[in-house]
Amino acid sequence: MKGLRAFSERWNYRLVVLVLFAALLAEVLSITFWMQTLSIGTCRWIHYISGGVLGLVILFAAQNKTAQQDSHQGISMLLLILLFAWSAIRLYPLFDQNPLDHTKADMLPVIKVMAQRFLHWEKVYALIPEIWSGVMPVYMPALWLPFVPAVAAGLDLRWTSLVFLFLALVFLFRRVRANAGSLLVFLPAGLWMDYQINNRNETFVWSQEGVVYAYYILLVLGLYLKAHRLTGIVLACCLLSRYGILFYTGALFLCFYLFENRRAFFQIFISASVTGIVLFTISGAWSYIPEFIRLPGVYLENLQANPVKYHDLMKDALGFVPWSDPASYTSLYRWMVFLLISLACWMVYLYKKNPHPFVLLGLLKLSLVLFYHFIPIPYTYLFHTSVWVSMAIFFVYCSQWEENVYNFTE
Repeated sequence: MKGLRAFSERWNYRLVVLVLFAALLAEVLSITFWMQTLSIGTCRWIHYISGGVLGLVILFAAQNKTAQQDSHQGISMLLLILLFAWSAIRLYPLFDQNPLDHTKADMLPVIKVMAQRFLHWEKVYALIPEIWSGVMPVYMPALWLPFVPAVAAGLDLRWTSLVFLFLALVFLFRRVRANAGSLLVFLPAGLWMDYQINNRNETFVWSQEGVVYAYYILLVLGLYLKAHRLTGIVLACCLLSRYGILFYTGALFLCFYLFENRRAFFQIFISASVTGIVLFTISGAWSYIPEFIRLPGVYLENLQANPVKYHDLMKDALGFVPWSDPASYTSLYRWMVFLLISLACWMVYLYKKNPHPFVLLGLLKLSLVLFYHFIPIPYTYLFHTSVWVSMAIFFVYCSQWEENVYNFTE
């Protein structure tokens, strides 16, 4: 580690930005345009390695705030508004041409029924007979509650994903002032958005995942600013939408309890707990907690019982599971759990030596890289959560200070 530090001290700010940008661009392209020109095996390795490189680089990055660069916040906000205005204009006809249909993708139709039941004070988690002759809603509260306002207003609930993503980025760009380097994020962001609209539009047309992208962008912001209440609230939303950072969250609480002042620990812990309690209470999900816990096992059983059903998905999916046979799926899942626990332990060790937000951000990124590359059913739209974390991390690093030197912890 000392050798790495000695080598890294020769890396200045601009070189680190270049490395981060190259990794980010490779990560975005390997899940978008390169999937149409390169082999899927090549894209899998590029996506995995580039995400890992970005996580490792930011993990060991250190900052000594000395002199602020010129702010380009106005430009960043203008570019953001233009990007999302263009996206909304292009998505409107796509939504019109592709009405919700549970035979093509049942996620949003299920969420729509859950939202309607919530508005009518009905039992949200009861069987839905009109979808697949009876389907049990399995979505945790933070994944479907954001769609309630759109359903209540009679709007197409798919706009919720775009609006949430836009608002999360507005909040990020308002709280962290952009400089010239951080404006580079609009290249991968623009490429990503263009691909989702013009090439493979299932992310916005058929899925609800934009809400999850927004949660994780806000989590990056909260960790970076040490905004403990925001971090706690968003942590609860992340956990009550996907399981990906369960062990990371435990390590984060431990880091704050052991190495930060108790006020910081209680702020993050209480805000997360209260948010979770409120979401479970208003959604009526308390009695379904055992079902949520069993979900990973159910997915594995379904995958192993009917691998033919997922043949087309596996053929074009990222991650390590498509390279494996059905008999190995359980072993891969156990490896994922083991590696995520190991990363969580490593985070506690590193944060003790260097209690810097970039340690938390680096381990967040690495945890997501492992989680999604070992996830049993690797739908491509799930991987974009990790991509948006990369873009948020790149933005906050570049918006730092020109004179800083890139360092490794000892």
